[in-house]
Amino acid sequence: MLKTKTPTTPLKLLVRVLQDVVRREQFATYADLSEALKLRCGRLKIRYDSQLVSAAIEQLEQGGRYHLVPRVEVQRTSRREQLPEGPVLNRFEASDIYQRLQARYLAEHPGEKTTPDWPEHFPYLVEVPR
Repeated sequence: MLKTKTPTTPLKLLVRVLQDVVRREQFATYADLSEALKLRCGRLKIRYDSQLVSAAIEQLEQGGRYHLVPRVEVQRTSRREQLPEGPVLNRFEASDIYQRLQARYLAEHPGEKTTPDWPEHFPYLVEVPR
C-alpha cells in the first residue's frame, strides 16, 4: 500500500491545497483565488490564515511553475498633456513675469496680501511680449 507523506507545517499543507485548487480552475484575480482557497479550506476543516495564504501564493509563484493569475500587460500613459516647448527664459525675465502675475492677482483680489503658492490660482498665464 502506497502512503502519501502528510505535510508537517500549516504552510506546506496550505501549499498542497492551493496546488489542488489551481489545478482544477483558473482565476482572473488573486481575490478570486484566495476566496476559492478559503472555501476549500472550509470544506477540509483547515484553519484559514490570510498571512499563510499570502505566503503559499508567493511560494507557488516563486517556483515559476505556476502562474496563478494571468499577467496583464499594462500600458502606461502619461497623465499630463505634452505641451509645446516655450521660450527659454533667463532669471530676470522669469522674475518680471512673476511680478506681473502677482500684481494682476492682487489687483483682482483686493483683500489678499500675498499670492497663493498653487498654480491653479493662476488660470491666466500671460504671453510674454518680445
